[in-house]
Amino acid sequence: MVGRSSTERFKSSSEDIRQIAKTLGARYLIEGSVQRGETGAHITVQLIEGATGDNVWARPIDVASTDPVALQESVAYAIYGALAGWAGEFRKNEEELVWSKPESALDEYDYYLRGHQIFFKFTKSDMAMARQIWETGLKKFPDSALLRIKIAVSLWQDAAWGWTETPDDNLAKGWGLMQEAVAIPNKSKLAEWYSHYILAFYQQWYRQDYDRSVAEARTAIELTPYDAFTLGDLTFAMATAGNTEEAIEWGQKALRIDPHSPDFAVANLGFAHYLAGRHEAALDVMQKLKDSNNIYLAVVHVRLNHLAEARAIMAAYMKAVPTDTLAVEARLPIKDPALRERYLNDLRKAGMPES
Repeated sequence: MVGRSSTERFKSSSEDIRQIAKTLGARYLIEGSVQRGETGAHITVQLIEGATGDNVWARPIDVASTDPVALQESVAYAIYGALAGWAGEFRKNEEELVWSKPESALDEYDYYLRGHQIFFKFTKSDMAMARQIWETGLKKFPDSALLRIKIAVSLWQDAAWGWTETPDDNLAKGWGLMQEAVAIPNKSKLAEWYSHYILAFYQQWYRQDYDRSVAEARTAIELTPYDAFTLGDLTFAMATAGNTEEAIEWGQKALRIDPHSPDFAVANLGFAHYLAGRHEAALDVMQKLKDSNNIYLAVVHVRLNHLAEARAIMAAYMKAVPTDTLAVEARLPIKDPALRERYLNDLRKAGMPES
C-alpha cells in the first residue's frame, strides 16, 4: 500500500491514471469524491486497475454525520470490506487470474489462492482437494509458512466437522505445522497475521489454552481491525474462551462493516449471545441467517422452549451434514464445563444423534 505522502502530489493532476500507477508502482488505485451536506456526506469511491485504467469496482457511501472521524471510519469500513479481506474485489480478481497461469509458473501465493477457492466450497472432498494443492505447493516452496498454515487449517476443519476418523492425529499434525510456520523467519505480513488467527483456534482445540487463544485472537484483530471476515470468525473463538462480551462486540462490528455478512458470522454472533445466556438476543440476530437450518439456532430455540422449531431445524441440518453428531460436537472446546454440558444437552433435546 502506498502512503498518503506519496500520493498527495497527484490530487489535482491530469496525468493518465495508468502513468500514475506506474510511477507509484501500484497495481490498483482508489479515487473518489466527497459531497458534503448539512447533516452528512455522500462519498463515491472507485477502484481502478493500474495497468489498464479499467474501473474494477465502484460504490456510493452515504454517511449520516458531519464528524470527520465518523466519515473516515465509514469510508475505511466500506473500502476495506469491499476491496480487501477474503471476500474483497482484490481477492476475486486474483483468484480469477491464478487459474489462467500454467502449473510451471505458479508461485507460493498462487498455490495459496488456488486451494483457498476450493476450500470455501466447504465439503469433505473439496477440503481434501484444497489440502492436496497446498501440499503440492509446499513441495515446491518448502520454506512456505503460508502453505503450512493452510494445510493446518484443513486438518483442523476435518477434525471439527467429523470428516476424519483420526481427529486427534489431525490436530497433532496441524499443531506441528503451525509451530513450524511460526518459527520461519521473515514471514510475509499475510502469513504473520494468519498464524495468529489460526493459532487462536488451535490453542483451544489442541492445547485447551484459552488465555493464549484470546491473546492470539486479539493480535489477529489488531493486525486487521476492519476485516469483517476475521472479526466474524474469531467471534466464535472468543465466545468459547469465555469472553462473551468481547465476542459480541466483535460480532456486532463485523455485521456493521459488512451488512451482507456470510451466515457463519451471523451464527457466531448468535452463539456468543447463547453462551452469554441472552437467548432472545441470539434469536433476533439469527433472523438474518440466509439458511435457517443451523444448529446454533436450534439450541437457541431449545432454550426458549420452542422444541418443535428446534427439532425441525435439526432434522433438516442432519440431512445436509450427516457427519456432525453429538460425538463430534463433544469435541468443541468450550471453556466453561457447565456451558459445554448445557450445549450438548440442548443439541440432544433438538434431536441430534449420539453418533
